[in-house]
This record gives sequence, structure tokens and C-alpha cells, in this order.
Amino acid sequence: MRKLTEEICDSGIGYFRNKISNVWIDTLREKAEESFKRHYSIQIKNGMENPNRWLALNAIGDCNEYLKFAEILVFDYEIEQFLTEYFNGSFILNSFSILCAKAGDDNFSLKAHRDSREYMNSTNLMINFLVLLDEFTDRNGATYILPRSHHKKEKPSDEYFYKNCDRVLGTAGDVLAFHSDVWHAAGRNLTDHPRRAIAMTFTKPYMKQLVDIPRMIGENQYLDPKMKKILGYTTRVPSNLDEWYQPIETRYYLTEK
Repeated sequence: MRKLTEEICDSGIGYFRNKISNVWIDTLREKAEESFKRHYSIQIKNGMENPNRWLALNAIGDCNEYLKFAEILVFDYEIEQFLTEYFNGSFILNSFSILCAKAGDDNFSLKAHRDSREYMNSTNLMINFLVLLDEFTDRNGATYILPRSHHKKEKPSDEYFYKNCDRVLGTAGDVLAFHSDVWHAAGRNLTDHPRRAIAMTFTKPYMKQLVDIPRMIGENQYLDPKMKKILGYTTRVPSNLDEWYQPIETRYYLTEK
């Protein structure tokens, strides 16, 4: 795993090939359609200016299948070893979203962007995973990604970005890992078929999640104790003294590595 960690620290990009089984790919595709409908209806209900029919952000709480998949992925020996080495210890799931590119679709991801909220200066505080649910090709919108761009704070010009970027080409079941300071952009889908993926980010435990996953999932959800830590159950912020003064087994914030 050290070789892959060094590769990502250098180029910002690395791959886990053929990680997801066909059974799980089929399940996730089916659940993705349900998530798209649910999230779109919420966007419409809340009066969003530009609702997106094919985007389900922070979808981890939509169904048990997403939770189970996240557990299977994170506890894969190769991936767990990599994440532990990359963060030099503990880490948490920061976000979990479902993405789909369709012909004629237009959204913010088509513009070059980086997913970190603040420039991290190449430090290992956050990493992106892109789980391919369909084949990624030049024609169906494979992601553009600029190697080594996490070493510079400034945004590259569009001309430089597209001249020097790579494309994320792979088959369903591949997983791309990249430093969250790497500049990237979705490609346009020129085919009649959807191009779907799961976007996940992992961070150091003290970084805020994009959504409060423990509160979203709830206290009564059965989860593996180790997975609960990865979902952020032991890195929450107490909201009152009653939540603060707790025995260790019910404490919101644990400090061990």
C-alpha cells in the first residue's frame, strides 16, 4: 500500500481495479434511480433554482444498501490498509453521493473544480473515491483530472487544464482515489446511456462532515462498532452538558487514534 500512497501523494491519482462485484453494481444502480427521484423531489419542494434530476448528494441515509456497501468497501483489506496509511491513523466518511451523466445534462461538475473547501497544501487531510457503476469512456463523459495539480494553490486556466489532464477510463467496479485538491471536471455524455458513479470523500476525524451522518442515520440503527467510528459517531460535537458528561461507551467524542 505504501507504493499507492506515494503515487497519490506525488501524482494525486491512483486506482483500485475490479473492486466491486457485479451483484453490488446492479444493486447500486437500482438504488441510485430511487435516490435520484427522492432527491429531485426534495429540490423541487424546497424551491431550488436549478434542480438536478440526476444528482443525489449526501445520499448515505437513503437506504441500508448504501450503508452496507460503504462498510464492505472500507473493510476491503487493500482499501482499509491504504486509508489507514494515507491518514496515518483514523479516518471518517465525510460524504457519499450518487452522480449520473446523461446526454444534454448541464451542471456545475462540468467546470474544473476541486472538492476541498480550503487548499490543503498537499497534506493528507482528505481524499476522494469515485466508484464506477458504468464503464467510463471518452464518449460517455469520463472525468477529466489534472495530475499533480494538488501541489499548486492556484486554479489552472481552462486551456492548461484540458491540454494536460487525463481521462478517468475504466470499467464498472473500478475505484479511483485522488487527492481532494486535485482539479477535475465531469465530461459530457455523448451517448444514449447513463454514466453513473458513487462519489465518496474520507477525511481526518476532526474535519466536519458535509452532512451530519450520525443524526441522519439515527441512534437506533444497528451498525458494526468499527463502522460507527468511520461514519462519525465518535467524532460528534456534544450540544449540551448532558451529552458531554458521559461514560466512555456512550461518549460523543473519543480521542484515541
